[in-house]
Amino acid sequence: MLRPLANGILCFLIGTLWVGSIHAENLTELIERLEVRRLQMNFDADVRIQLESKLSEYPQLQPARQAHYLVLLQDAQLRSGEIKKSLHTREKLKPLEQLFPSKHLSLYSLMLEGIARAYLNQTSEAQKIYENLAVKAKKEGDYLLYFHSRLSLGDLLTGLRDFSQALLQYSEAQKVLTETLLPTLEEKERYSKEGEMNYRIGYVYGRMLRHEEAIDFIGEALRLDTLAGNQRNVRFDLFRLAEENRQLGKTDEAKAYYNKLLLAALAGPHPDVYRVFAAKVGLARLYIEEDDSQQAALSLDEASDHMKEVENRPLLMRYHLARAQLALLQGRHDDAVKAASLFIDIAGTEQWDDLGIAVYEVLGAAYEALGQYTESLSSFQKMHELYRKRSDYARLMAAEVERTRFDFERRELELKSLSRDKRIAELKLQSAEVSAELGRERLVTAVLLIASLLLLILILVSGRRRFKRLAEYDALTGVKNRRAILGYGEKVFRSRESLATLLVDIDFFKRINDNFGHACGDEILCAVAKIARGLCEQNVEFGRVGGEEFLFILPRKDSNEIGTFSEMFMDKIRQLKLPDGSSLSCSIGISQSNGELSDFMGLIEKADIALYSAKRSGRDRVVYYSSDLEA
Repeated sequence: MLRPLANGILCFLIGTLWVGSIHAENLTELIERLEVRRLQMNFDADVRIQLESKLSEYPQLQPARQAHYLVLLQDAQLRSGEIKKSLHTREKLKPLEQLFPSKHLSLYSLMLEGIARAYLNQTSEAQKIYENLAVKAKKEGDYLLYFHSRLSLGDLLTGLRDFSQALLQYSEAQKVLTETLLPTLEEKERYSKEGEMNYRIGYVYGRMLRHEEAIDFIGEALRLDTLAGNQRNVRFDLFRLAEENRQLGKTDEAKAYYNKLLLAALAGPHPDVYRVFAAKVGLARLYIEEDDSQQAALSLDEASDHMKEVENRPLLMRYHLARAQLALLQGRHDDAVKAASLFIDIAGTEQWDDLGIAVYEVLGAAYEALGQYTESLSSFQKMHELYRKRSDYARLMAAEVERTRFDFERRELELKSLSRDKRIAELKLQSAEVSAELGRERLVTAVLLIASLLLLILILVSGRRRFKRLAEYDALTGVKNRRAILGYGEKVFRSRESLATLLVDIDFFKRINDNFGHACGDEILCAVAKIARGLCEQNVEFGRVGGEEFLFILPRKDSNEIGTFSEMFMDKIRQLKLPDGSSLSCSIGISQSNGELSDFMGLIEKADIALYSAKRSGRDRVVYYSSDLEA
């Protein structure tokens, strides 16, 4: 879950800065004192009680003062967790819309309603409010509320998993922050708001399984939050950096961040129990991956001291998963089943792909050791189903990242094009003025204008070629990207020609990255792509569909030709050597269609099932799809 905004707009979700009672003789004085500090403070329950205690004086106020009072009450109710009360107050405000002392207060009340509805999971209503607020705030020149409306829209879309649109909203928020707001802020507040932007973008990249990009952005957020002295946000940064590095298999880096998180959480007079718990569980999971059961047990025992104080469901799920993995490692199979079952009870019906894969793997192994083979088979089937969903999700996210990057590039080109058009218009105007006054220089001006137009045409042609390249080819290997290769396959499939798809996966690629570094992994991917290009004859196409997976599209080939082609490709792959002298290998899943299928993606799914079988059978082999594989 995203951390709340730095300015405290979502402070009611995570606790507030205590303000205490504000001394005031009457309601009018209280309104004046609260308004002075409204955007600099976090209202707590005491402020709400003070405002509600003055309710008897409300009818005596002028209408504009009544509207002002209700906005402050709505704010205090929202910040102290009285969400439905704040919406009720908002309804009272609507008839007074025209009586607000300022347009800013009217927009501020609208923003508070959006936050309340988002908190109550009324996402469509919240989205409409934020979009309406963005239009109105920009029109009124209220760039602070415009910034927060875009930020809130991004947060909402992130929760809905619409990551490409979330990134576009964050891009708009970052633009107004950089161009308009930052010059008006104090130094520490500048660092804090820039840290917020980097954290959000990094968080979204992490959800899109782009962990390297996530680490870059969240690492910058950590630097900025440290400069801002925002220790709470520093702890969020450290936790996410630990999790992202663990996802990439960077155990040492993940341990370092968990230990830094532990120190930060224990610092000060009031330890951050949630982060202490998260760090201990995270370290335990890393120790389990290293088969260090003693250190893992010690970390989990220390984490269990804080369990009664932790109500965060994802953290509790991670704890029970770690308990299950530790029990399995120690041969306590009954305990492993119990801990895994607790995980499933807490998870409920929600999808927790990575954690779910791990817990069903534990259950499958534990039931197998206990001789409960039916339960073991069921657990492994659920693990396989989650694995396939995650694989599909990873491919979808890769396409989303490509589309988002393309959108950013396209918008940048449009802005540059508008700038060039404006410049051309200026040149034409200057040319007309000069020609009227200095006839002798008309020819020179015309030549310059023509040259500018020719240069513009060259730039636009070059830009179109570059965009076509970005849209269709993988930046690392130079072969077709996922969208382009699947588009070609779909085109051949619709022609009803015989068609074979060969889904290729580099064996133990994660181990190559871990042992020899990501630079070596990139070289391997490029070498594989080069071999494939050399084998592609007329109508045969090849592309990268994500990570270490590639796809051949072979039209009009019989089974013998497909088999010969596959073995030739695998032989050439085996000739590639790793730095330790060992040979590279790959697994291939093949599916064929003679026009009987109605869906090209169905053909890809069959190749994926065959590939999974090849990997389960020992890798370095070719497996053809058959219905028996789905039994």
